[in-house]
Amino acid sequence: MEETDFWLQIIRRLDQGENQAAIAQSFGWTRGQFRYRLRRFRERYQERLEAAAGPEPISALERKHVRFWMDESWTREGLPNRVVLMAKDPWTVFAYWTVAQWRKDMVSRHFEKSWSHLPLFLRLHDVTDLLFDGEHAHSRQELSVHPDADHWYFRHVTPGRQYLLDFGTYTDEGVFFTILRSNVAGTPSHNVHDAFQRFGPVTALYVGSEGRNGYYQGVSKEPKWANRFTGYSLVEEGEEK
Repeated sequence: MEETDFWLQIIRRLDQGENQAAIAQSFGWTRGQFRYRLRRFRERYQERLEAAAGPEPISALERKHVRFWMDESWTREGLPNRVVLMAKDPWTVFAYWTVAQWRKDMVSRHFEKSWSHLPLFLRLHDVTDLLFDGEHAHSRQELSVHPDADHWYFRHVTPGRQYLLDFGTYTDEGVFFTILRSNVAGTPSHNVHDAFQRFGPVTALYVGSEGRNGYYQGVSKEPKWANRFTGYSLVEEGEEK
């Protein structure tokens, strides 16, 4: 196998979510050796790009992923295929997704249409307390999205529910085909502000007799050191306030 093919296969493994440590271990390398060799490949790869004349011999997909997996800074572009769903507030959920070029190409070949001509949809399922099988949701919202879109807000959802998102297209027979499926995200209750009520004063120590219900009844009594505690340290003897 040529070196270029070898490293592009490794980059696709990274794109599918495999971590660098696991790949390095499969070849008997340390992670440092793996990163050094990947960096060296990237440098030679870029030199080929700069020296290339006429039509590009290397695809934009390959160029993008080689750059991504050597970049220490986080960026959404080039992340493994995924769609992420999260709650913004009790009535809104937000989704963003990333589809790698190789997967777009695979789907396009399967449907015999370019990615830009595929009808793409988001399906938001209410899966509260369900073992979801792809169909039996409590309710569903569906909308068409542009092939270049990568995020969406779903408004007017129900507070206190759990949602899951499918990103996909339809077959010629009218069957929904899921390309990516999200995590499950729960919307908070609409009265979530109740969770932030200020605590009332708590009296921990009591003196007196035990009542019929098992609680001690009487007046509170402060510990002996209470008037010697400043909030940061104990004061010295004779300095009590």
